[in-house]
Amino acid sequence: MSRFSSTEVYALNDVINVDVDRLCEAGFQLATFDMDKTLVGQTETELSSERQEMFKKFGEVGIQVAIISNAYGERVDRVKSIAHQISELTTDRCHSYTPAEVMNNKKPHPAMFLKALCIAGITETPSMAIHFGDQVRADVVGAEYAKYRAAVVVAPTGEGDDPFVRMGRIFVEPYLRHVRSLPNTIDDFPSSLPDIAYRRCR
Repeated sequence: MSRFSSTEVYALNDVINVDVDRLCEAGFQLATFDMDKTLVGQTETELSSERQEMFKKFGEVGIQVAIISNAYGERVDRVKSIAHQISELTTDRCHSYTPAEVMNNKKPHPAMFLKALCIAGITETPSMAIHFGDQVRADVVGAEYAKYRAAVVVAPTGEGDDPFVRMGRIFVEPYLRHVRSLPNTIDDFPSSLPDIAYRRCR
């Protein structure tokens, strides 16, 4: 559990290993995802078959999904394209949020997270939201600021990193992972979330 807020923080080796049925049973109504290095590599434009199946499951159980990304410029089109793919898989609209929509506030600023809560209709109950991303300083901290119930840091997937992100992985992420008792090497990321992550939302 995070020492910095009531948000619970966990590690997982890949988003495809989350138990979507158990998230639903626990009362989660919104799952938000970082895009690059979490759902796809930085240059990829299609979801893998495993991720497609995962989002179909989210649609089946009725958990809303959204993308929260720090993408800018032409990269925003990629975010919208992936969100469209997810919408078709879930048969519900997958909203996407980028800094341009919130006065250029980037993660970890909570603006995009709070907007996702608002559109999902759970502004007063952020304990029904969970976020998945590959960076503690952007994804976990942002979810903490927005008072999500849980944030899951996943092992980075795919190719590519902005220079600023690459430097952060070397100099900032190790410290942030240490203080939250999270793994720092890919091989140490667990293949499943602990049972406590799926307990019923209060």
